[in-house]
Amino acid sequence: MCIVCELSKETEVRHISVMIEYLDDKEFKGKLLASEGLCIPHYEMLSAQIKVLPKWFADFHIKRYKEVLGKLDKYLDNCNFSLGDKRPLLAYDEQLIWKKTVKILFGFEGK
Repeated sequence: MCIVCELSKETEVRHISVMIEYLDDKEFKGKLLASEGLCIPHYEMLSAQIKVLPKWFADFHIKRYKEVLGKLDKYLDNCNFSLGDKRPLLAYDEQLIWKKTVKILFGFEGK
């Protein structure tokens, strides 16, 4: 395995461990809730290492993923030319939802 990939994986594991350690910390919770949260691969990595996720943590991510899915549905309707004039208009950030979806599904580096 590539040494850089190996070091990167070790860092990911360490970061997930630190997150687990701070899940009950009020300051950490506030910062996480103000962020975009975790991509699905890191969410799965964290959830595999903890028996029960805090309700706030799971609810936050599920809500975020559903919001992105809703925007993606609207984006796909916009791309459906068979809808004709019924195609929804998209704001600029809605036009880029496919990029956010890829980052959520595969992580920032697309792995």
